Amino acid sequence: ARCCKVLPKHIKKMLRTKQGAESLLVESLALTFSSLIENCHSFDENSSHVIDSCIIACLKYGIMDSSELASCSAFGGCLKVVRMLMVKSHSPESTVVLGSLAPSQVHAMVVSHSSFQCALSSSSQSFTTRPLISEDDGSEYCNE
Repeated sequence: ARCCKVLPKHIKKMLRTKQGAESLLVESLALTFSSLIENCHSFDENSSHVIDSCIIACLKYGIMDSSELASCSAFGGCLKVVRMLMVKSHSPESTVVLGSLAPSQVHAMVVSHSSFQCALSSSSQSFTTRPLISEDDGSEYCNE
């Protein structure tokens, strides 16, 4: 539950200060939290509201235009935390319930996010603007 309180605070601080060091801290926290979620088999059952708040904050800040920040890995880390929490809580073999949000509620929050359409269009644009075939034909690796 501690990570659920700390991560959203540092995300807000990262957005407020726009410093690279804070972005690295958020990336590190998200990675550590994801590992904890994946490897822990029991959680505090009284922390449902804290986990729900963390999921909402990670969704809110995870789907943003990150062009002005040094690293968008922090935002990807936030979305990974949400995914890990949902998988851990709602997979058939799971015996742990993390938070009270249903997958349908999380889906509704994602698609209604004000930056969701922008995130989709910018990611699809980055895929379509890259050349499919590299300029380098790799001939230096051939032994003819």
